[in-house]
Amino acid sequence: MVSCAIEKKCSPTCRIGATQTNASTTWRRCGSGSPESRGINHLTMPEGQPMVDVRFTDVFVYRQNRWLAVSAQETPVRPPEQKP
Repeated sequence: MVSCAIEKKCSPTCRIGATQTNASTTWRRCGSGSPESRGINHLTMPEGQPMVDVRFTDVFVYRQNRWLAVSAQETPVRPPEQKP
C-alpha cells in the first residue's frame, strides 16, 4: 500500500488523502531491453470508499548504477462493480 504525504510532488488524488493499493503488476522487457511495469492500482478515499481504479505503465532504464523511470502513464478505469 502506498500513501502519499508530500503535496507538491503528488497528483490531486494524493492531496485529498487518497490511498493507492496495488492490485496487480506484471513485468516484461521492451524491444529496447528496458523493463516495463504494467498493472492496476485501486484508489480509495480516506474514509475507505473506493474512488477509481487506475491502469498504469512505467518504463525504466539503468543509468549510472541505478534504475530510473523514463516514462509513466496512468489511465482511470471503471471499478469492477460499475462495468455493464
